Amino acid sequence: MVAFLLEDFLLMLPEQPIGVHPECQGQGIGKAMLASFLKVVDEQGMPAYLEADVDRNIALYKKFGFKVIARADIAGVENRFMWRHGSSQRGSEAARGEEP
Repeated sequence: MVAFLLEDFLLMLPEQPIGVHPECQGQGIGKAMLASFLKVVDEQGMPAYLEADVDRNIALYKKFGFKVIARADIAGVENRFMWRHGSSQRGSEAARGEEP
């Protein structure tokens, strides 16, 4: 079971679903969309939460400062639940999707 402080839960911005057409993947489009979303999150100083079930996306999310906080098998698919602290609690590299 995962528990958060209620104030953190109420203040977080969940990532909206994003996707890149398979023919366009690997060109930095997903990274740019995620960076754009997280810019808004960082301007608010808020944490973010997302759920991922595609293995190749986990590394991208980690570059942006997300950490796996829980896992669950849902209908035979491994889902990872990921959390990213607000901008005041992270380094600037993670805000841009760069390795620290």
